[in-house]
Amino acid sequence: MVVVQLYLTFTVLFFAFGPWPWPVSSPFKLYSFLFINQIALYLGYYFGVENYKEPTIPKVFDHKKLIKTSLIFSLVLALPTLVLFTGNYSLNLNVFIQKIIMGLIDAKAAYYERATESSSITQILILLITLPSYIVWLFIPLSIFNWRNTSIYIKIFSILLIIFNIVLWVSIGTNKGVFDVFIIVILSSVMASNYYPRKEKVFSFKIVARNVLLLALFVLLLAKFTSNIEARMGGMKKTELTTGIRMDENSVFIKYTPKLMHSLVLSLNSYVTQGYYGLSLGLELPMETTYGFGNSPFIFSLVNKFVDIKDQSLVNRIEENYRWGSQQNWHSFYTWWASDITFYLLPFLVFLFGSFFAKLWNDVLRFRNPFAIGLFTLMGILFAYMPANNQVFAFPATLFAFWGLYYFYSKTRSQKDERQ
Repeated sequence: MVVVQLYLTFTVLFFAFGPWPWPVSSPFKLYSFLFINQIALYLGYYFGVENYKEPTIPKVFDHKKLIKTSLIFSLVLALPTLVLFTGNYSLNLNVFIQKIIMGLIDAKAAYYERATESSSITQILILLITLPSYIVWLFIPLSIFNWRNTSIYIKIFSILLIIFNIVLWVSIGTNKGVFDVFIIVILSSVMASNYYPRKEKVFSFKIVARNVLLLALFVLLLAKFTSNIEARMGGMKKTELTTGIRMDENSVFIKYTPKLMHSLVLSLNSYVTQGYYGLSLGLELPMETTYGFGNSPFIFSLVNKFVDIKDQSLVNRIEENYRWGSQQNWHSFYTWWASDITFYLLPFLVFLFGSFFAKLWNDVLRFRNPFAIGLFTLMGILFAYMPANNQVFAFPATLFAFWGLYYFYSKTRSQKDERQ
């Protein structure tokens, strides 16, 4: 939780003193709201740690069986997933290769071509991949968590599936999935290193090599991220398109970084923090509710086919009143949830998420609960994207993965002692 708090604090500072001088009309209201929610998150985590209760009958989990089951589903769904991402319904190998190459050398073309294709994807294919996503999600976290105890073929498949997932997202010119994979790998490694006793020396060659490799991958990730954003924008822009604000040359993040990194700083600042500007706009509007459907664009779009509640959505009203796009621009985790429960109740929800995060962490360290391991990585992604959007609940795959894993996790927590 310390890392989460430091990260969220940094994003707020990055927003306030970054290179884009966002025209926030009520700074006190915005920063007070963010401060209250970060305190709520910390208190929720503290409460979860202090009030943690073990299951009545601690269960011994068969990780190997779950890993194999998840691997089977992952392999079976690999081809449908590839078709879904690339739109290559003819299964032409050359088309697959061309898509990947396009994503590597021309992210803009790959991104906009995918955007135009997405409307033609069949609902059957989406459901085929989405419904069992909670099973598929477990493979990489469990494989990494049990790395020292898994067979060589599981290790090979886990590496191949990590590469496969990265290639999928590269093929459509987006950054999201690549960041997701990086977060999953890091969090799974952290859980494993905290559960299993360390056998290596602190400064062993193996540990140093691993850290150097992760650092190199992170640098490459940032470089690719910058390249993708620049490609979509047609080069580095010193003017933000929606608001018309110009880059602040005197920002500490510009003044004290090499010129070579300015493009990275500008892209990161916009990508990570612009959701806070959307939040500042939402705080100025009267509260309405979307009855629990507005926090997820996926669910919201489905519900709107039967009941018209789009005018009650906070992100839609922000677009209508301030021209801050509901789809083109980022809206933070807080904004999406405020559509349903209002800003007044948000700190209570954030408190619950903090408490849940603490419970997951305890169940990972004490019982190797595999569903807690999967959920922990999803919560890590949720926190990482909190300034930008409601990531986990926005997309069908992670939405179904979260609730599917939560169902099985809750079953492991609610066991009754039949001997009583």
